[in-house]
Amino acid sequence: MKRIIRAGLALVAGLALLSTAAPAAATEVIDSTTPQCEAVFVDITAVKIQEDGQGEDEIFVRMNDVRYRLDGVALTFEEGQTRPGSQFRPGAFTFAGTLKLKVIEDDGIANDVWPPFITPVIVCPVDTALIGAPRRATVDVIIRQDIHYVLIFDFVRTA
Repeated sequence: MKRIIRAGLALVAGLALLSTAAPAAATEVIDSTTPQCEAVFVDITAVKIQEDGQGEDEIFVRMNDVRYRLDGVALTFEEGQTRPGSQFRPGAFTFAGTLKLKVIEDDGIANDVWPPFITPVIVCPVDTALIGAPRRATVDVIIRQDIHYVLIFDFVRTA
């Protein structure tokens, strides 16, 4: 009986070692193969704004987990207005795998985050044959028929 218990404990200890080693190896593989891209935020257009009768929306753009403009001052948009992306995030920047995007309308009490239930993404191409090939992504953020913003990014896979 003691022999069976010892064998069971040895088996459990061996499985515990395997389970702690496996995630580290998996993480290393994922990190080493994640495609890297360099991007430029070209522009953003307010096709249809939320504040129809009030004249303008106050907008931030969230890229992955960072809200831009970093100075905390939202940019105003009238319907049909286009602004350079550099007014939110100047210059080129890198991202790994995907770039998640949200448009935030700055309200005094509670901000509106668009789209509310899904997150549009730009995907850095997995195919290594596309390294160095320039691409353009157009992201439409549409909420019902009430709100429509278009964000344009140029990007290229670098590694």
